Amino acid sequence: MIAIISDIHANLPALQAVIKDASDRGCTRFISLGDVVGYGAQPGDCIDLLQTYDVINILGNHDRYLVKGIDCPRSKVVSSILDYQRRIISSRQLDWLQKSLNLLKEEATLYVHGGPEDPTDQYIYRVSKELFPSDINTLFSGHTHVQTLSTFGPLTYCNPGSV
Repeated sequence: MIAIISDIHANLPALQAVIKDASDRGCTRFISLGDVVGYGAQPGDCIDLLQTYDVINILGNHDRYLVKGIDCPRSKVVSSILDYQRRIISSRQLDWLQKSLNLLKEEATLYVHGGPEDPTDQYIYRVSKELFPSDINTLFSGHTHVQTLSTFGPLTYCNPGSV
């Protein structure tokens, strides 16, 4: 069974609780839809825990800001947090984050942080069947922190929300 998690934002206690719950339910594979860093106080510990479970990570916008050394265009506070996090994570942790995928496609399932048009930074607040690329019938995305499950006939959209 697969656990899909998203928007950890360096919140180690929440990540630990979600991984424990998923493991207790029999999940043996984990996919993170990104934003491991940003906001919270423990980015390095979160990265270490994800590595322990061999989690596949999709690049989130906060992850991209950190690894590219760029500011968040929407928030000076977020930029300051990421500057601090960039200084406290190890080179090994940064290397893991830099290896994040832009997206993951497995058969007719697409995993992104944002959306199909912009895998890293598209906000999806309204879901419709027009959102789906023609070769996709299951779409997972994060970014909005809003837990959502919608179906349109054979099409399924899921945002797991933030840990």
